[in-house]
Amino acid sequence: MVVLESGVAVAAAGMTPGAAAKVYEYNRDNFKNDREQRMKKEFHERKYRVIQGQLWREDVRDFISLTEQKMSLYLIINVLLLSFTVTMWVEGQLPETTPDWLVIGYQIASVVAFSYLVLTIWLAMHAAVSAQSYQARILTQLVRLPLPTWKELEAARTAASEFEKVESRQQFRVPFVTGAQENFVPGHTAEASSSTATVEVTGNTGGSDRQVDSSVSTDPWGLEQRGDANYELNNYSGAEVAELRHIKLLRQAAVYWQTYDAFARVSMSVGINQLMLGMSYYILGYAMLEVKAPCAALGGVLAFMGSSEVQKSFQSLP
Repeated sequence: MVVLESGVAVAAAGMTPGAAAKVYEYNRDNFKNDREQRMKKEFHERKYRVIQGQLWREDVRDFISLTEQKMSLYLIINVLLLSFTVTMWVEGQLPETTPDWLVIGYQIASVVAFSYLVLTIWLAMHAAVSAQSYQARILTQLVRLPLPTWKELEAARTAASEFEKVESRQQFRVPFVTGAQENFVPGHTAEASSSTATVEVTGNTGGSDRQVDSSVSTDPWGLEQRGDANYELNNYSGAEVAELRHIKLLRQAAVYWQTYDAFARVSMSVGINQLMLGMSYYILGYAMLEVKAPCAALGGVLAFMGSSEVQKSFQSLP
């Protein structure tokens, strides 16, 4: 059938067998060169998609590292404050002449500070462990590198015999006389490629998903389809990043540790406030009653109360 169509095409073109052979070889060489360029393009496409996947995996690590670094700082600071609270509670005994209300206030502030600092350490550890656990799950199960399968690698290779499957008018196309190769491919026109090739629709996997018209080819031989639907091949920026799949997954997973993060900050704020209140009681009991230095006691209390207000303002920051 192919031979018959080829003979008809040669006869219609009015070419001699020698000229027909030259035209055939010319088109076959073009076909092989185009197929080689297509294979290189496929490999580069896979490379770019893997790079994009690596960037998304780095996004996951950067997102989780914010919580991990913050919780590590919380743990270091609270362990130091906890040791200071225990030392003050055990070694910082008030004089026997101290009024009962001042001793009771000092003891209550020390106990409350100790309790909230211990609670902060537990919450920070739980938040850090939860964040690391979900990072491992996301990286190992959900955000993977788009490595090609054996079938996809085989599809990137084109055999020279594939040239026999194209239409005879393409095999015997006379250069600069019968027009370009694209003119022989159904649906492969400039209007079709620009207007009906893709349709933008909103989806849940990224900024936008592309539904591709499978009848439109991108190569002169009608063998390749458009790659607009490849999720990794797009330069997402700005507000589009918030709609990416891995960012949505991170937001959903963050629910399981952000609460512990927030309560760790609140507990640390209350613990530091109570620790400074206990120090103020100690200064009042020791400096004012034992040493008889009311000015120094008042200055120390004002300094601790001012520091407490400052740390509250810092704790309110995001």
